[in-house]
This record gives sequence, structure tokens and C-alpha cells, in this order.
Amino acid sequence: MALFLLPHSSDAAPPAPAADKIEAQVLDGLAKSGQTTFWLILSSAEDLGKASRIRDWGERGRFVYNQLRSTAD
Repeated sequence: MALFLLPHSSDAAPPAPAADKIEAQVLDGLAKSGQTTFWLILSSAEDLGKASRIRDWGERGRFVYNQLRSTAD
């Protein structure tokens, strides 16, 4: 299980089917200020061991982001 604190802007609206998974506090924060902070809890652990072998910091970040994004989707 992985926990991440991510900033979120209301510019990217969540897809309608996921609306039932979003807590009211998150939606209220978005409605009031246009941004909010939330915890994302992934149900399965992603193997990020390969990231340590990527020397370029930007590439490493993209790799980790893509791996976690594919798990979250």
C-alpha cells in the first residue's frame, strides 16, 4: 500500500463514474477554493525498484508517475 499527499487543482475535473469515490470534504474544498489536498491510497503495491537504476531525475520521476498512474487507473 502506498500513500501520497498530492496537490490537486479543479482544472482537471474527475470523470463522472469516480464521483461516488470522492469524499465530500475533497469536493467541498474544490468548490470553496478551487484546490484541495488529499491522500491517495493504492490497494496494490507497485514495484518501483527499477526507478533506482534510472540516472536522469526527470526520467525517474516520469517512470514512477507512470507506474503509479497505471495502478491508480
